[in-house]
Amino acid sequence: MKAIAIVGSGLPAVLAKLEFKSAEMFTSTRSEKWRRKRAWRGFGVNYLDKPMGLPCKPVRVITHMDYQPVTEDGLNMYAVKSGSKPDIPFGEVMGHVPTGWPDIQVNFGLTPTKIDTKENTITFHGQDPWEYTSIIWTDPLTDLLRVLGLNQGFDVPKDFPSRPVFVRVTIRPPDAPFGGDVYYVNYLSNPSVACHRFCDKDGERHYEGLTMMGSIPHKRTTPGRMSHSPVAAGVMKELQEQGIYCIGEVARWSHDETLTRTWERLQRLREVV
Repeated sequence: MKAIAIVGSGLPAVLAKLEFKSAEMFTSTRSEKWRRKRAWRGFGVNYLDKPMGLPCKPVRVITHMDYQPVTEDGLNMYAVKSGSKPDIPFGEVMGHVPTGWPDIQVNFGLTPTKIDTKENTITFHGQDPWEYTSIIWTDPLTDLLRVLGLNQGFDVPKDFPSRPVFVRVTIRPPDAPFGGDVYYVNYLSNPSVACHRFCDKDGERHYEGLTMMGSIPHKRTTPGRMSHSPVAAGVMKELQEQGIYCIGEVARWSHDETLTRTWERLQRLREVV
């Protein structure tokens, strides 16, 4: 039976499944154990401003620039350093941190290899083609173009610019500005400091930067920080006309796509899909 196909393994895919309960969700994840581990990215600055139907715990979040309340000069200096101004609320807010996955059905270990928009089929590695009514794609947009066989028509570094983000995690220092029950986010505008922000949470300090930050073990995330794509909007418009909807930060190739915007986008999508 034909159905909506949701492709991805992160929170945008989970939110899509919550909104489209009859859809089939496919992920290349190999096991439920790994899926639970990936339910909420455990590194960096991560919290929601709304639960969005997910099991969450409330947290007090305080966000500063250079250890002080934000100023316009600080924002401008940070924009020069990192390429954009932070799009999160400064000061103190109440946030929500997911504590696990909701109870949803997921098809595991299925990596998409081909999408045929004429036949409305999607093929996963080692599987027969599967018929769909529409696709909600939450993996990187560049992966979608590859599966569609369209990637050769683009200069990926130029058309979809990005830089990896490096993360390293240490013990929360004893002189941290706030206690252990607070998520403390601090942006660093000094261009000579490799780290562009850190977050104190759950007994740890998570540093993030666009370059390596010393010899402490780190995690490299890609696409990482995505810059403006001159072609993404046009590509997504053409795909939408073929029943393929790009949802989430990496699928829309937009560093400004928050999970709240993704959630609101999914709610609007229900009216047309």
